[in-house]
Amino acid sequence: MAAFHSLLRRQLRKHSPMPEVPSAGPLGFLEAVNEAYYAADAERALVERALDLSSRELLQANAELRRGMSVLRATFEATNDGILVVDVSGKLLDFNRRFAEMWNLPGSEIQAREDDATLRSILEQLEAPQAFLDKALEIQANPDAESFDTLRLKSGQSFERYSRPQRLQGRSIGRVWSFRDVTAREASEAALRASEERYRLLFDGNPQPMWVFDIETLAFLAVNDAAIRSYGYTRAEWSGMTILDIRPSEEVARLKSFLSEGPPPQDRGSAWRHRRKDGTIFDAEVTVHAIRFDGRAARLVLARDVTEKKHLEEQLRQSQKMEAVGRLAGGVAHDFNNLLTAILGYGELLSGRLGEDKRSRRELDEIRKAGRRAASLTKQLLAFSRKQVLQPKVLDLNAVVTEIERMLHRLIGEDVELKTVLAPDLVHVKADPGQLEQVIVNLAVNSRDAMPEGGRLTLKTRNVRPAEASARDVGEAPGGYVMLSVADTGCGMDSETRARLFEPFFTTKEPGKGTGLGLATVYGIVQQSGGHVSVHSEPGRGSTFEIYLPMADGASARAGVEAADEAPRTGSETVLLVEDDEAVRELTQEVLESGGYRVLVAQDGREALALCQDTNRIDALLTDVVMPGMSGLAVVRAVRELRPAIKVICMSGYTEHAILNDGLLATASAFIQKPFVPDALMRTLRSVLDAAA
Repeated sequence: MAAFHSLLRRQLRKHSPMPEVPSAGPLGFLEAVNEAYYAADAERALVERALDLSSRELLQANAELRRGMSVLRATFEATNDGILVVDVSGKLLDFNRRFAEMWNLPGSEIQAREDDATLRSILEQLEAPQAFLDKALEIQANPDAESFDTLRLKSGQSFERYSRPQRLQGRSIGRVWSFRDVTAREASEAALRASEERYRLLFDGNPQPMWVFDIETLAFLAVNDAAIRSYGYTRAEWSGMTILDIRPSEEVARLKSFLSEGPPPQDRGSAWRHRRKDGTIFDAEVTVHAIRFDGRAARLVLARDVTEKKHLEEQLRQSQKMEAVGRLAGGVAHDFNNLLTAILGYGELLSGRLGEDKRSRRELDEIRKAGRRAASLTKQLLAFSRKQVLQPKVLDLNAVVTEIERMLHRLIGEDVELKTVLAPDLVHVKADPGQLEQVIVNLAVNSRDAMPEGGRLTLKTRNVRPAEASARDVGEAPGGYVMLSVADTGCGMDSETRARLFEPFFTTKEPGKGTGLGLATVYGIVQQSGGHVSVHSEPGRGSTFEIYLPMADGASARAGVEAADEAPRTGSETVLLVEDDEAVRELTQEVLESGGYRVLVAQDGREALALCQDTNRIDALLTDVVMPGMSGLAVVRAVRELRPAIKVICMSGYTEHAILNDGLLATASAFIQKPFVPDALMRTLRSVLDAAA
């Protein structure tokens, strides 16, 4: 177009004056006119071509402009952000469909008010907070300002707002406002933060130690509070450590091998040994999870101290082993007691028939002493296996100590001196003599172990009056207590050991050298007898155990002594004897018949029931407890159905707890423990029959 205009101006200047007529005359003039005409015609054609070219270019430019505007408008409408365009005065110029949808504003309403719509009126329709409105107007008034902030409405919606100026030739001509709905994103981010917070609380608040370590460097990336408390390192110390630093040296090679193999995504319950800051080594059960932490391959570890668990498992295994040994001991004691019953019983019978042959009597006495010592051993086996029937009776504690003294000499060894100091005026107590013997033996064994290089063991008895007992804080028995003290000159105990002394399975001995049941049994026996145990000990100054047993009241003490001295009496009643062991059965029959009783003999329950049906009168049933076929309990129940008033005496080498708990002894008139001597049997039977009369 510029070239065309230049050409046109040049031609007009060229042809504006009249052409000069050539001197050649009219022909020359015509030729000049013709030449001018043709020149003008050429110029005209050139102008026409230039005009045509300019029109096509203009149309093409307009088309391209329309296409560009269409694309821009489509983009303007299609964007997911709400866009508002205003001029420098704040008057509305344009907005897209998303803006109207975002604020629930029909476009027609805004368009109808386009002439007077301003940014303020539009924002007021949005019910924006006043602070947001003021800030928007402040930004609008600043032509060169750009801004970005977040608008949160009362409805709960959130919008990111961006404002930028529009410039033409370096001058601001308006402003574009864009709004992005970030409600869902903020909700998602809030949920993510809440989830992270929950997991952080689970991590930090977990009572078990947890940590995250880098799989390549093995460095700790995060640890929880429980790990800090359990292992003793500060959080700063953890940040400079690797997982190798909490392992004992003997575990490092195993750990490296484990890591080189590549653990599975989740490894549950691996057993490891860990080390605390103070050097303590403990057993840990570790659970490992493969995770990504801050973009790095890592492992999440939960470590649980299972030292106590393993200790309890070991105690359980030890208890099961002790139970098995106890069952074996109980079975051996049962059979052995039947043999001892025959040995001691026939020894007693033979002793009464011997004449003045001193040599024979001395030899028989040795047999009887050996039998009693064997019976004492079986009592210990029964006490160990807990299959002994408890029979508290009034007894002289001095006599119990004197009786067991010889056994203690053999038990504690020659390098330990045994000394007894027994009060001559000692009051009687009511307790199970077998259990008291077990108490003394267990305390003696404990003292011997505390004196590996020898020493002195002292047993003392004395009366403790109520006032003195109260001062010692051992309770209050009406008549006071009888005290048995067992003192040694051994290594003694510290306060921590004393605090756990009577716990089952607690022992200071090396593995395999102690069960931890001895002192727990002592405590249980004394408590069951209504007494108390007091311990005095210091490291290097020996230990003293004081056993306080309630005094028996005067009437019980006299009755107990008189009953012990009373000679057995005979009778003429009918007794049904049920015993599966032939030797015991024959001995018992002979003893009863020698005392004047009529004896019906049965070797099992079936024979006993047959005799009950065929015999008119039976005054007492004397039955063994443990028998094949029908047990003693079954025999008692069956006989009671036939003869409800019959008196029952049970005898056994040992009695299972299940039988006792099933009510056998509750229905029996008396119980006699094997091995027994004839005098004890006769006294028991006579007392039952006399009580019935």
